[in-house]
Amino acid sequence: MWHPNLFTVNYKVEYEHNPENILTYRLNDIMTAMCLFRLFYLFRFLLTITKYKSSRAARACRMYGEQSNYKFSLVCVFNENPFVFLFFILIIFLVFFSYEIRIFEW
Repeated sequence: MWHPNLFTVNYKVEYEHNPENILTYRLNDIMTAMCLFRLFYLFRFLLTITKYKSSRAARACRMYGEQSNYKFSLVCVFNENPFVFLFFILIIFLVFFSYEIRIFEW
């Protein structure tokens, strides 16, 4: 017996106020959009290789009663180069959300 491919199954979302407008998304589009959230791990890795996640920074944080986590690294990188940081975040969001719009506009 033949089974349909899981990634070609269409899911329909109907609006209650107008049943003529029906949005159809393929499961493959939704899974591709979810895979883009892996950029978070890349961003965390980039924060890990900064000097603010070193053992020296962790010792300084313990001395002053701070937590040496990713939030601390993010704030330190932002304080060191705010315009470069904001430009980098802008480019990442621009690429990410433009690709998301491209996926769901088809």
